[in-house]
Order: sequence, then structure tokens, then C-alpha cells
Amino acid sequence: MKKLTWILALTLCLALLLTACGEKPAPTPDPDPDPVTDPVTDPVTDPVTDPNTPIDPDVQKYFEYFQNPYNNADIFLLYPAANQKEAADSRAAYVLVKLAAEELAAGKEVTYSYPKAEFDRAAMEYLGEPITQYETRKTTLTQDGNVESTGWGMIIPNFMVLTHLEQLGENHYKGVFSVYGNGYGQGGDPAEAYEDCCNRLMHGNILPTDYLMGTRTLEWEEWESPLLGLQLRYLSCEFTVFALILSHRRASSAASFAGRRGKAAPDSRSSPH
Repeated sequence: MKKLTWILALTLCLALLLTACGEKPAPTPDPDPDPVTDPVTDPVTDPVTDPNTPIDPDVQKYFEYFQNPYNNADIFLLYPAANQKEAADSRAAYVLVKLAAEELAAGKEVTYSYPKAEFDRAAMEYLGEPITQYETRKTTLTQDGNVESTGWGMIIPNFMVLTHLEQLGENHYKGVFSVYGNGYGQGGDPAEAYEDCCNRLMHGNILPTDYLMGTRTLEWEEWESPLLGLQLRYLSCEFTVFALILSHRRASSAASFAGRRGKAAPDSRSSPH
């Protein structure tokens, strides 16, 4: 009996020994060289810049210039004209709205009606050359000798963010601007405060609600108006369209247009009536 017990114990020990020697550790899985990430929750851009960080002074200078209500008139010269008739419309409207801005800056009631001599003076100051055509689709010369508005459409603002600037001479510059549109002026009701929107854009923080309308390349001279402060006297304008502003924001093919001084298309930024 003892012999049988000893044989069974020896057999069990051998079985355990063989099992231990033959057992292999579980393989360690290789790391995935290309892990799958969650396309929704994983961050794809850097966090928004602290709004208190300094803004590039040139970006701020021109952004605030184009947002200044005194410079609403500039939009008329920021699109190259399709023909001479459009150029005459835009130039006359530009001068008229600059005169309205002077009234506003002086604390006067805006009239959109000015003696021809005042209109001629403003044309030389703001355009740098005279206007000889007073009868356009946007202006008319009355029997009393006043240049008046014929009435235009609603205001549609956009935001111009400087991306490149070079100085060509004394008070002579060339710059490239990204032009953005969003809910402001487009019939929407943005939750973001206007000041926060401007600060964010000047920092270069672009949201999906800021759709890129195109890029604008301008050449200009700078001068100081006694009433309006810094003014740009445009020498050339090129606007490259990236998207058409349709109800569904359909992207269009890029198209470039070029124009020289005095040949810019009209726009509905300002609305004298």
C-alpha cells in the first residue's frame, strides 16, 4: 500500500513539473502604430488664444479702421468695378458718404445732400482726384446745385483681418486682408458680443460661423482728416472670391478681379435715404 502511495505521489510531481516547464506566458500585444481616434471628441486644433494676449498693432490698426462707422464709405472702393458706369456710381457714393461721416463727426444731422463745391472738395481730399460725373445711379445734381443721394440698400458689414503688410514709401502701403462674414448684418442674432467677435478675429481665432468670403489685396496712401482721423486713399484693389454668400453658403470657384484707382464696384454697406 505504501509503495502504491509513493508511486502516485511521484507521478503527480512529474506531471506538475512537466506542466510548469511547458507553460508559455501570454504574448504581449504590439502597440497599434496608428491608433484610431474619436473624430468628434479628440481636439484637432490648438485651444483658443487667451483674449488678453496682445494683438498685432498693424492688425488692430486696420481692423478698427474698417470697422469705424466713419469709414463705411470705403466699401464702395473695395470691390473692383465691372465697367466705367459702376466705377462712377461707386466713386460718387464714396464721396457722398464721406461727407455724411464728416457731418456725423461734427455732431451735425446727416443730410446726404451737399453743395457741389463741398462735394468737389471732398473728392479731391478723399479720392485724390476730381469727380466730373454727378448724375449716377447713386447720386444726382439738383437744380439748387446740391449733390444728393438717390437712396441705396441695407448695410452688410464684413471683417477684414490683415495677413500681410509692406511699406512701399512714405505713407504708402500694400496689404493683404482675409475677409470674413458672420451673423452680424446677415439677419442672424449672434450670441457672441460684437466686441468679443472683433477681439477674437483680431487674434486670428476663426470659428465655423466665420465664413471666408475671400482675400483683398490693396495699395493705398495714408493721410489724416481733421474730422475723421486716419484715412486711406486707395491706389489699387484686387479681390479674390472664395465663397458666394448664398442661403446655404455654397462654395464657388475662386475668381480674381483687378481694378485701379477710381474703378471699384458698388456695395450695399451704407444706406443713405
